Amino acid sequence: MKSGVSRLVRGYLMAAGAAVTLTAAWLFSPLPLLVDEPLVVNEIPENAAAIVCLGGGTIQGYPGASGWHRIALSLRLYRAGLAPLVIFSGGAGYPGRPEAEIYADAARSLGLPADVIRLEAHSASTIEHPRRLQESGVLKDLGGLSAPLLLVTSPYHGRRVRAVFERAGYTKVHVVTAMGRTPAWLEDEASRTPGQRLWERIYRLLYSAREWTALGYYKVRGWI
Repeated sequence: MKSGVSRLVRGYLMAAGAAVTLTAAWLFSPLPLLVDEPLVVNEIPENAAAIVCLGGGTIQGYPGASGWHRIALSLRLYRAGLAPLVIFSGGAGYPGRPEAEIYADAARSLGLPADVIRLEAHSASTIEHPRRLQESGVLKDLGGLSAPLLLVTSPYHGRRVRAVFERAGYTKVHVVTAMGRTPAWLEDEASRTPGQRLWERIYRLLYSAREWTALGYYKVRGWI
């Protein structure tokens, strides 16, 4: 009995060690991660009725890194003349202030005119954005579910965003996660040090795992 248990434990440890070794070698190698790129949706922006900047988190009442990326991208799309309005969508934020308000303030500080800003300040998660936008009335005069929209989010988030909006009945959405170039973390890694590449690949792997898990959960719940 003890011999059998020992063999089982030894086999498990050997398998675990092999898995860790192979994962480490994969992370250190120049091989593509494979799990991250299928998540990315970055469509060519077209003229639209509005740019919808989805909330991406706040830190002590200010946009987080993802939030600033989305705000700056929305501003670039507006300045390119692709839409006359920018809608900030997000309710979860600093206590007492929704993300939409925090992002709108940040956008104004970067030069976005106040009169082109609209708010949807109740969405608490990705699945809520499509419904809350409808309920808020900000799309009423733009065409409702058939309004052409540029949905601005982060690269890894693009696939899930497109899926929830299409499931909700929106028919003319373009998901934009970068403008004019491939996201920096998908560019050639040759210029980075081995340590930088390792930490970046670990981050991308963990973030991808989180997003694939979220997609699976949304699928099981029937949200996409």
